[in-house]
Amino acid sequence: MNTSCRSPVGTPLTPLTASLARFVQARQLIAKRWLARHALELKGFSAQNLWRMKQFYEIYHQNEKLSALLRVLSWTHHCILMAQCKNDQERFFYAEACVQAGWSRRELENQIKRGNYERTAFSRFTDGLCAGHR
Repeated sequence: MNTSCRSPVGTPLTPLTASLARFVQARQLIAKRWLARHALELKGFSAQNLWRMKQFYEIYHQNEKLSALLRVLSWTHHCILMAQCKNDQERFFYAEACVQAGWSRRELENQIKRGNYERTAFSRFTDGLCAGHR
């Protein structure tokens, strides 16, 4: 059974990513030393990327809402979402917007910098307040 899939840029996503992330999460100190020793053997996986995989696993492994968007976005999009979004709701907002509007990496970064999530959330909140007074 082939459990790998392809991201939009054609990079295979395999169970290796999840396995490495679980290993790193469960044994952080041991993993840090192991990664330092074996980073050169893991061709294509820098130590920084392996730590991102760990963060990716921690954020997505039990989050059904975000997991649905998992295979649609590129690794770069996910790295931006993990680094720049404060919580899962904000991540989901931007991930869904990326899919619906077809945002590039650059556009996603611009939307986050502009505070699109906060503006939209505030607008929805004030619309709710105004609706209650009609």
